[in-house]
Amino acid sequence: MKLMPAAITISLLGGVLIESALATDRQISAGPASEAAAIGQGDVERGRAVFNGKGICFFCHGKDGRIDQLPQLSPQTTEIIARLDPKPSDLRNPRALKTKTDQERFRTIREGHSGTGMLPDTKLKDEEIFDLLAYLSTLRRDRPE
Repeated sequence: MKLMPAAITISLLGGVLIESALATDRQISAGPASEAAAIGQGDVERGRAVFNGKGICFFCHGKDGRIDQLPQLSPQTTEIIARLDPKPSDLRNPRALKTKTDQERFRTIREGHSGTGMLPDTKLKDEEIFDLLAYLSTLRRDRPE
């Protein structure tokens, strides 16, 4: 596993910070008790909106989790995403995913994924992450054979 060069990390972080400035500032701190209580209670359609909007998940994982359908981004951001090593996961392929439980996924979204380009997301409210988890579960089930 290669670590990202500092310049890529800083550039990607800068893009996320800019996006964060455009999003709502209110945040709720997540802890194990709040995670366990609400996991599985999210709303799929709100999660889809977070994935393809405020959460900017689609920047790297593709629109609706289709890794081959990345959005039109600035050339600099597109280049940074293309150089990520390891590449962003195909969220529609359960075998390609490192996290296996919603608790692990919640922590990965909140705290980032060490050794990858996925940075911590502190701008999403807990409820938005629960919605996102509900949506991600549909992506894994909807995978065409």
